[in-house]
Amino acid sequence: MWYFSLYNNIHRPSKLVVGADFHCFKNKIEPKWEDPICANGGKWTISCGRGKSDTMWLHTLLAMIGEQFDYGDEICGAVVSVRGKQERIAIWTKNAANEAAQISIGKQWKEFLDYKDSIGFIVHDDAKKMDKGLKNRYTEGRREGIDIRSSMATFELYRRSTIGMCLTDTLDDMVSSGALSPELAIQVLVQFDKSMTSALEHQVKSKVTVKGHLHTYRFCDNVWTFILTDPIFKNEEITETINKVKIVACDSKLLETKEE
Repeated sequence: MWYFSLYNNIHRPSKLVVGADFHCFKNKIEPKWEDPICANGGKWTISCGRGKSDTMWLHTLLAMIGEQFDYGDEICGAVVSVRGKQERIAIWTKNAANEAAQISIGKQWKEFLDYKDSIGFIVHDDAKKMDKGLKNRYTEGRREGIDIRSSMATFELYRRSTIGMCLTDTLDDMVSSGALSPELAIQVLVQFDKSMTSALEHQVKSKVTVKGHLHTYRFCDNVWTFILTDPIFKNEEITETINKVKIVACDSKLLETKEE
């Protein structure tokens, strides 16, 4: 994971000087209103006290890089701004007129960060007017409790895996705390299985059938390790794929290669 190698060697927002802006934008998109991809867009903004944005900034980047947003193609990038009494994180988007996309991005972002206060979306064209009475085009209101959905739970699993927690331990913890129902935990397992199948297909460039559950996975020393329970792969190239994505099994006999 090249991202973590880079992230671990740059300053966190809390270590930046007052007045600094740190941008993370997609390739060939410049963080300015004049950029043709940003020109018709806007931004969602979250504020917090000084020195408290480090975790939210990391999770914002993980959500973008991990393609957790339903309208991820609409996102240009993110910026964290350090000011005298507060820090602000903003997600820039491409098309402010696409209300469905903007509302979805704002709602999911709050869920990913477990952020309960209201947030607003400002259109770049409106911001250019420097109007003190500027109003948000869209808002995502305050919540007393966050309803964790399947996509949020999957993101939480990914986030915890970066510190070495396994999938089953994380699910058990989330169910025990009431953050996730047993029924939704099963849905998350199914969703994760589908994601892993898709990753395998990307590696071998052909159809892969996975039977059995991917019950445990970890990220350690820049290597993803998947531990499978009773998996059956129906693809003649699966051995090569296993080597590429560093999959291991509790028992090597459980890995079977079968013809279609």
